[in-house]
Amino acid sequence: MAKNKRYTVLFEYFRRHLKNLLRNYFIWEGLPETIDSRALEEMLLFESGHCIGFKWTEAKDPDYKDKVIVADGALAGIDLYQRPVQFVSANPVIVPAVLRTVGKDCVPLFNTRNYRFGETCNQLVNMYADLLAHQTISMKTSIVNSRVVLIPTVKDDKEAIRVNELLQQIYDGESYALKFKISEFDGNTIFPIKARDNIVVSELADARRCIFADFYAESGVKTVAVDKRERTNLAEMSSNDTQTKIACDIMLSPRQMWAEEMNKMFGTNISVRFNEDVMDDNVIEEVLNYGESMGETDANNGATA
Repeated sequence: MAKNKRYTVLFEYFRRHLKNLLRNYFIWEGLPETIDSRALEEMLLFESGHCIGFKWTEAKDPDYKDKVIVADGALAGIDLYQRPVQFVSANPVIVPAVLRTVGKDCVPLFNTRNYRFGETCNQLVNMYADLLAHQTISMKTSIVNSRVVLIPTVKDDKEAIRVNELLQQIYDGESYALKFKISEFDGNTIFPIKARDNIVVSELADARRCIFADFYAESGVKTVAVDKRERTNLAEMSSNDTQTKIACDIMLSPRQMWAEEMNKMFGTNISVRFNEDVMDDNVIEEVLNYGESMGETDANNGATA
């Protein structure tokens, strides 16, 4: 089903807006000058869902010769547990396309803890952009409808044009025009509209805040619920906080592990952390503790974090 132009414009606006929010979640420090953190996050969040870090020994450009870089990597080999063991660069600028081995001359980085597939955030962004676009259209329609108390019916196309002109003036905020010219339509049937639009507008405004709050929670940012906290029971609060911490750890832990492996292999000093301007300090501490506890649990079970 084709979407109207207004929906398309709103959807693209919210898609760009939500993507920009995600781009600011993490702060990279100690990256070599040959690695652009913006390009790194773009590959992880929205392009392939993964990349590889390696030393570009084959580079002809002296600015990159024997320097550490990142690039999209095409999976070229797996082990018994379907873990990636070999990659080849998928960047057409990086030639020749050399086969690289994990742990030997390259370190793969995945956007999430799922190392079998490159999971981007595109579906998450598109889903919430769609909801926000529909919510905005519904709210605007309700606000416009609240200006109309009566709908006149007409006998012919000529009168229909004149009525539509008046309704357009109402839409443009010129509500006085209908009161001034309503006498021109005496004798025509008028249907009253039920006055519930103010309630609907309020509900839609709450819905907008809920949609944003759900997006933040799914992507790892703790927010204050629309309802007052005293109206939320402890079980719901605990469930929401746990969901947020898991969502944070899903994307933070693979970035931290990648930084550690890169530092060991190439002698770099890379680190990554949450953006404090986005995350609350208490939430950051809780997530870090949660990630450490998950790592200990994995270790006790004989698995690597």
